[in-house]
Amino acid sequence: MKLVREYLNEKFTEESDPIQDMGIGLIDKVKKWLKLFLKREPATDNGRRYIKFDDFIINNDLTIDINSDLDLSYEDFNILPNYIKFNYIGGDFGCCFNSLKAVKNNGPKSVKGDYKVYYHGNKEINEGMIKKYCNVKRNIEIYRGA
Repeated sequence: MKLVREYLNEKFTEESDPIQDMGIGLIDKVKKWLKLFLKREPATDNGRRYIKFDDFIINNDLTIDINSDLDLSYEDFNILPNYIKFNYIGGDFGCCFNSLKAVKNNGPKSVKGDYKVYYHGNKEINEGMIKKYCNVKRNIEIYRGA
């Protein structure tokens, strides 16, 4: 048994995290989701992306900060995995959340710019509900779909 432990331990350094080194765990799931999102994010006219992977900061509590605008208003991002939680958005934030639960659980806690919701849910979302979960520095805009 001692030999097995020594063999396993030599594969990792004391400064590393074995779970992260093996590519498993929540931080790896968050990184994979961000890369998936970036593939979906449209390119500019010159073919470059507005946002790069390095623009995202994954905090110790696994919330995500970004110092620019973030647009999640695509239909395929109206339901986010429970491990995707935004903390700070340094510009405008756009989303297509279909429930107040998504605003509470996945939405940012602070937005420096405007908070725009393209909403198609059954229950109403209003400005007060968003302010309850997020400190928005500028405007809250709610666009209700048919």
